[in-house]
Amino acid sequence: MKTYSGNSWMGYSVLFITLLLFVLFSNPLKAIEKPDAAQMQSLMRLRNGIPHFFEKLFYSTDPVCVAYLGGSITAGAGASKPELCYRSRLTSFLRDQFPNHEIKEVNAALGGTGSFLGAFRVNKDCIEHNPDLVLIEFAVNDAGESEKNCIAYMEGIVRQIWTDKPKTDIVFIYATTENWFKIYKNNQMPLSVRAQEKLADYYGIPSINVGRSAALMVNSGKWEKREFASDGVHPTDDCYEVYAGTIVECGKLAFQKFDRKNDYPKQRDPLISSLSAVPLEPARMIPAENAQLKGSWKLNVKSPSGYFPSVIESETPGDEIVLHFTGNCIGYFDVRGPDSGTLIYSIDNSDWTTLENFDQWAKNFSRSHCVKLAEGLAQSKRHTLHIKIADSQPDGSKGKFFRPGYFLVSSPKPALPPDSIIKKAKPLFSENGEPKGWRVSAWDDVSKPGPTGAKWIFNDGVLHGSEPRGTWLVSEKTYKDFYIEFEFLLPERGNSGFGIRFPDSGDPAFDGMEIQMCDPRYYTMSGYGYNPGELTGCVYEAVLPRVDMYFPGEWNKYQITCRGKDIWIVLNGETLSKINLNEKTEKLDRGLPLSERPREGHIGFQELSRGGGQVLIRNAKIYEFK
Repeated sequence: MKTYSGNSWMGYSVLFITLLLFVLFSNPLKAIEKPDAAQMQSLMRLRNGIPHFFEKLFYSTDPVCVAYLGGSITAGAGASKPELCYRSRLTSFLRDQFPNHEIKEVNAALGGTGSFLGAFRVNKDCIEHNPDLVLIEFAVNDAGESEKNCIAYMEGIVRQIWTDKPKTDIVFIYATTENWFKIYKNNQMPLSVRAQEKLADYYGIPSINVGRSAALMVNSGKWEKREFASDGVHPTDDCYEVYAGTIVECGKLAFQKFDRKNDYPKQRDPLISSLSAVPLEPARMIPAENAQLKGSWKLNVKSPSGYFPSVIESETPGDEIVLHFTGNCIGYFDVRGPDSGTLIYSIDNSDWTTLENFDQWAKNFSRSHCVKLAEGLAQSKRHTLHIKIADSQPDGSKGKFFRPGYFLVSSPKPALPPDSIIKKAKPLFSENGEPKGWRVSAWDDVSKPGPTGAKWIFNDGVLHGSEPRGTWLVSEKTYKDFYIEFEFLLPERGNSGFGIRFPDSGDPAFDGMEIQMCDPRYYTMSGYGYNPGELTGCVYEAVLPRVDMYFPGEWNKYQITCRGKDIWIVLNGETLSKINLNEKTEKLDRGLPLSERPREGHIGFQELSRGGGQVLIRNAKIYEFK
């Protein structure tokens, strides 16, 4: 058996582990009275434990990352010093007891927010830091939510973490308010705690009820309520010590039951089906500046609140934001402060709704704040939000400002390569005139020349489709793995397409692949019918898009990634398709199955528009993967 030697912590002996436990847990934090066995049972539910965290902490010397996701209690509100909140105490304890480890703390706490916003923040604030353990504390701030919402929001957080990092362990932490002491005295649970316990049971997630520990102190007469919290919610220094000590004591019990020989939890990889009918996943934050802004909005304004790197800002009545999105809910994440105003909004052309974006807390300071505008929308339908600054000013406010940082939507993150790749993309066209390195061919067989006199012209940054119609503009170069982005504008009866990996002859739509660009009026104004596989967003006659994101009469933006078997198609910021060509083996009406089509070939743009109009292309850029 291997034993501890020098600075190596690999391969502890049983004796060493026993001694280590004695040192770690003999008197972790002085203020807490150690709960007896019956009380401990009411404070922790071990379930599947935190095996990956213990494995890394006790059997390696690798850096360990602990993330704390929660509200103002996790942030440390009420503590006389930042280092006295439960989060800082717990991190300090780990660093003191494990000096050979680098213990990284991720403080993902944000006061006044619950698990709804947490589901949108978790990727940016937790997952991107590669945590080994995430402690989630939202029970108090979720007190006003229904049980259904508590489960859906928390499940969104859990599933996002384990979809990306199945070895990350999770613990639910339940704080308390003095209003819950009576509930605990009656041996009951608050609604939000009860809801999270159902979720914890389903996924085998450990939970620690530090709030019940404080309630035991008050209900037993050992504390006055003021010794718990001066405001009934945010703990005193002594109460934070109770919270931290309870977590450490529960950690002791958990490790005593840890067995390296046991199989690790099976709920995570692959994830089991969801408990909620509609868990809040995916959930993403769209920067406010990415929306369509109408009026005198200022960009990159320094935020009065610390969370946002910057916000957009306006106080002019009538200034408007338009956001096209998919998903079943929409909200915003902004700075609410002394000069915040009133808004009006409409979703999918509904009647305008007035929203006072100001409250009693905003009178004295600015804070990060989120609002749910709508839930229960059709998940796979395109929606449109219009939001305007109203003429009226709230009572007590000093202005009419709106300062959003993000919009919150429950749609997938766009399937794109890293920003570092996108920034390296180079223009496809740069010189005015007929594009060099490209040739014009017939629309149905690229080995044949196009109609007499047909030319594609690049002028002042815009590529113009051919006149007469019925052509492909074909690259002389062939491409294998690449990322391309471009904007296109179709006339009323516009019909175009982007061809990928097609050979020297034949029809790119069937001998390679064509990402379609077609306005429905191409068919309807000519008296024809059509099927969905012929419209914008599809792989022509092969793969339908997840959602219709085409905007007639406007510039639309494609971002397409081709890398080996994977084809990702994004239109106007929404993922339409993530295609694994190896899985597309089904026979099609025309052409080979997608699995058998070329993985290298030419690219090109098609012109088939009717009525005298042509497709316009601008900002076309490409990056080739090495």
